[in-house]
Amino acid sequence: MNLVYYNQDKISSDFSSLFTSVFPDMRKTQLNILPHILFGMISSESSSVPDIAKSLKGYTFDNVKFDSISKRIRRFFSNYLFDSYLFYSKIIKHIIDNYKVKHPDKKVHITFDHMFSHNNYSVFMISMRVDKQGIPLYFKCFKGMFKDAFDINVILDGILLIHNLFKDKDVNLIFLADRWFNS
Repeated sequence: MNLVYYNQDKISSDFSSLFTSVFPDMRKTQLNILPHILFGMISSESSSVPDIAKSLKGYTFDNVKFDSISKRIRRFFSNYLFDSYLFYSKIIKHIIDNYKVKHPDKKVHITFDHMFSHNNYSVFMISMRVDKQGIPLYFKCFKGMFKDAFDINVILDGILLIHNLFKDKDVNLIFLADRWFNS
């Protein structure tokens, strides 16, 4: 019988299976909490720790205090043993390996973009456009002013990573940049 809807346990279990296949050397403690954190991010109002914890309170963490859930999430993201960039790049590699271009011109649009919040942080991101959505393929986060996000080495690292993701595929990569790029 097919499931009519998916609950947190089913979604977390499927995430866990995906992470095990893509990232087999992931620590068991990380594998136990990360799928639930992702579910919390999807179902919460924002991606702040209290909102994620609030969305997890009624499910798997039903008998756990709210402060304890928040503490677990903070500890997970501050753990030096979890490399978020490596984890994300392995997930993206898995997605691109299974990606098939169905239109005849074989064009894949790749966009460069920057985000920043005053003097707090800045992000350089390279995304693949699929219909009207963008799928982030590469990102780099920086504390402080956004000038670090325009470093030529960061940009070249991103382009090289994108090239390596698509080098075995028969596609035409088209790079598009935002207004901050001069050339």
